[in-house]
Amino acid sequence: MWKDLYIPCLEAFYPKLNPGALIVADNIFMPANEDVKRYGEAVRAKPGITSVLLPVGSGIEVSRYDPV
Repeated sequence: MWKDLYIPCLEAFYPKLNPGALIVADNIFMPANEDVKRYGEAVRAKPGITSVLLPVGSGIEVSRYDPV
């Protein structure tokens, strides 16, 4: 559905993030597909990003930007 836009959106706003910014992605567990898997890998690969997958509802990926 809209999950194919998760990575392009991440790429668009990542350079503009302020320290402490939060990124939240919903529906990570359901429906599971390749777009969701790639998003999880992409957000965790970004420098300065710490991310956790919360088992709430359909899964919520919460990421925090804290550049070193």
